[in-house]
Amino acid sequence: MHRPFFFVVAVVALFSTASAVYEVDSVSPSTGKYLQAQVVTLTGADFGETSPGSLVIIYTNSVNGVVKTCGSSSWIDSTNLQCTTGTEIDAYQFVYFTVTIDGVPGEISNAAYQALPPAPVITDVFPFTGPDSKSIKITLTGTDFPVSTQANSLVFYKSTDLTTPVPYGCSSHGPGTGAGLYTCTVNSTALKDGDKIYFKIDVRGQVSQISTGNYPGNFTASRCTAGHYLTSVNYQCVNCPAGRAESNFNKVYSASNTNCTTTCAPGKYSDVGASACSNCAAGTFQSNPQSSSCGTCSANTYSAAAATTCTPCGSNFVSSAGASTCTCPAGFQLDNGACTQCAAGTYSASADSTTCTSCPANSFSTSAGATGCTNCGSNFVSAGGSSPCTCPAGYSKSNPQAPASIGIRLFSNNIDSGATCTQCAAGTYSASADSTTCTTCSANSYSTSAGSTGCTNCASNFVSAGGSSACTCPAGFALGDGGSTCTQCTAGTYSASADSTTCTTCSANSFSTSAGATGCTNCASNFVSAGGSSACTCPAGYSTSGATSCSQCSAGQYSGSADSSSCTNCNSNTFSASAGSTACTNCDGGKVSSAGATACTTSGCPANFVSNADGGCDCPAGSALSNGGTVCTPCASGFYSSSKNSASCTSCSVATPTKNDKLKPGSGKGKSSVVKPATVTTAATGATSCGCPFVKDDDDHDDHDHHDHHDDHDDHDHHDHELRATRSVRQLDIGRGDRDRDDHDRDRDDHDDDHHDDHHDHDHEHDDDDCVCPAGKFIDGNRCKSCPAGTWSNTVNSVSCAPCSGLTYSKVKNPTTCTRCSNDGAWLSIAGSSSCTCSFADNDGPKDGTKDCKCQAGNYISGGQCKPCPAGTYSASINSVSCTNCAAGLFAPAQSKSCKACPIGSTSNDGITCVKSKPKSFQPEKPRV
Repeated sequence: MHRPFFFVVAVVALFSTASAVYEVDSVSPSTGKYLQAQVVTLTGADFGETSPGSLVIIYTNSVNGVVKTCGSSSWIDSTNLQCTTGTEIDAYQFVYFTVTIDGVPGEISNAAYQALPPAPVITDVFPFTGPDSKSIKITLTGTDFPVSTQANSLVFYKSTDLTTPVPYGCSSHGPGTGAGLYTCTVNSTALKDGDKIYFKIDVRGQVSQISTGNYPGNFTASRCTAGHYLTSVNYQCVNCPAGRAESNFNKVYSASNTNCTTTCAPGKYSDVGASACSNCAAGTFQSNPQSSSCGTCSANTYSAAAATTCTPCGSNFVSSAGASTCTCPAGFQLDNGACTQCAAGTYSASADSTTCTSCPANSFSTSAGATGCTNCGSNFVSAGGSSPCTCPAGYSKSNPQAPASIGIRLFSNNIDSGATCTQCAAGTYSASADSTTCTTCSANSYSTSAGSTGCTNCASNFVSAGGSSACTCPAGFALGDGGSTCTQCTAGTYSASADSTTCTTCSANSFSTSAGATGCTNCASNFVSAGGSSACTCPAGYSTSGATSCSQCSAGQYSGSADSSSCTNCNSNTFSASAGSTACTNCDGGKVSSAGATACTTSGCPANFVSNADGGCDCPAGSALSNGGTVCTPCASGFYSSSKNSASCTSCSVATPTKNDKLKPGSGKGKSSVVKPATVTTAATGATSCGCPFVKDDDDHDDHDHHDHHDDHDDHDHHDHELRATRSVRQLDIGRGDRDRDDHDRDRDDHDDDHHDDHHDHDHEHDDDDCVCPAGKFIDGNRCKSCPAGTWSNTVNSVSCAPCSGLTYSKVKNPTTCTRCSNDGAWLSIAGSSSCTCSFADNDGPKDGTKDCKCQAGNYISGGQCKPCPAGTYSASINSVSCTNCAAGLFAPAQSKSCKACPIGSTSNDGITCVKSKPKSFQPEKPRV
């Protein structure tokens, strides 16, 4: 756009003498709103590399020539500056810019900024419909409409759509009566029925959008549709009033609504603008004509569609307001059109039920017309119907206290008012319904879970306190078979706490005397024991005078065996230097000692010789002469000499059991008549005799104490006939000389006395000198001990006892075999048992309190209990593990040994009850003609 000529002349005249070095080539934006401040960016050249000391930008209005300075001017870079204009620039005015930097002005810009109004926007057309072939004034509503002097044109387009619009001008147009309003008068010849017109405003090239749709809208010329009539005012189609209707198009212009020709009759109605009258819906009515709505039928009445009145329901039938039908309500029964109330103990939950249903178990109804059944209170039960609710077995019932002044208990809902039914806790029970208390289980019985109706006795050896929910295996016993058995700990073992899974062996230097120990007792001072012992011993080197006294032998003394009753002085020419000695030491050659010496003194005899009473020297017992009697040498280990001045040392004898000495395991029977001795040995060099390596226990004299001769489950009487080993034992005593030979002679005489002892088992006749630890015993260190209960040995000189295998036991002393439990599976044992236990709780034993472990016929063993066979089943033998179902036609009550035939004329299908047999159908033969 070019600047006006007059302005250019003025600028040239103004700056003709100046050197123009600053020129603006373009501005951005080039257009903007009018009468508002605008930030404009000026782009040119040579604006300086840095911000100038002073910068002035002015702009000149091309319409009125007014010059203004920018509200603010700023340097951006060498090619860009910014100016903020004032608010005085009106619509369609141009301004041009001049830049002065540090007092040097530039040229006026060729680029200009123009203020433009926004394009008008049409937002509404009124009216949006009207008659055809009529002139009508239409008002346009919108924004940014200019004054009339600025509008170039106001046109409308007549078209059914905008694909091929035909432009028309308004016959007259102008501003409306308010801001943002324009009017356009449309020629009557321009509009026909169904024509649509759209509008557009052109203001100096600022053109509005073409109006589309009704809002912002088009105008449609049309006739009134059904349900309307046309007024002569503004040519508007108006809705028919409520209660009237019009089904035809209406071209008549009238202010009266009588042109809606149909008046709604009673039972009908119409809304505003209806083309036809509608029937009143079912459940409603209208008794008046020309109505706009229908009334609602009240409760317990009903109506069909188009009703002018409502009909009452029949007997017992009901309805809600606005109902089209009546129903037989819940609590009643519909039968052949009649509605009958349900009896007490029955109910119907929904309307129009054809049956009344009996109350199920654990619920009740006490009055007629029930719509449901009342559940018994928590934990209460009932048979259903109108039966009362009870507190079942396994629960306890608490009743509220009735007022003393009334003296009666109130009842509500078929249950004692306020009564509670509480489940018996584990460890308690109630055996009958409506019990008022739960009874505590007695000691040694239990109930595992809450709600028990009885208590179960603890299994063998298990115990419980009163009110227990489980039994425990007490201290002194141990669980076995996965916790199903409880076995007493044997002597020498213990368990300190209940439900122990093992019996712990007593540690060394402690003991437990009897079975079932809950702990071990420490040995008294100086007494000792091996682990697992049932008693303590006073060891060799000590002497005992009672169960609590064990004193150490003094120096010069010794005791060679445990539990010695006294300490012995060392012989002459021997000594013990320290207290607690188990043997005396020979004096070295050339030395001598007196009896009871703690050391030897020098003598005139050669090495190893000892002086005698005659003043000579002897080679003592335990040694032998050599080299022509000039050398005395102690016997080596395994050799001995029993007299002084012996020419040689004799070898100790050694023998082992032969094959005929073996006993058959589990039988206790053997073939041998003589048992060979065990190894005979010496403990050191210089031995005067060879001794048995062990001594027999002092309990040998008790071998004939019979144990449980009347035990029904012992297959044999276990009588151990053992030798009295203490007489045949030779204690190894080095250096005793002639005294030892005298002892040996006495031992041989003692053996002659014992040889005919009636208590010896004739299958095992032994000389006391044979050094035999018989079958049923074992060698433990230097002692021959009896095998404990639960173990056995069937060979002589055994070094250990074997535990009895499962399903066997031993309980007598010196067992050579284990006895098998009964073969019917009722009696059981684990390995190492001293007795068999019943595999189930034997609660039906004899009246004397003993247990026979017999689950009688009519019962069966299950889960560690002897239980009665259920009705319909039987068991014919004792200790059955299952019950057999009765065959068809037979029956049996609970705990039966056999099934019985039903009475004649009846049969049984379930084995429990007999029912009458159905007679076969009989049809009489027709008479022949």
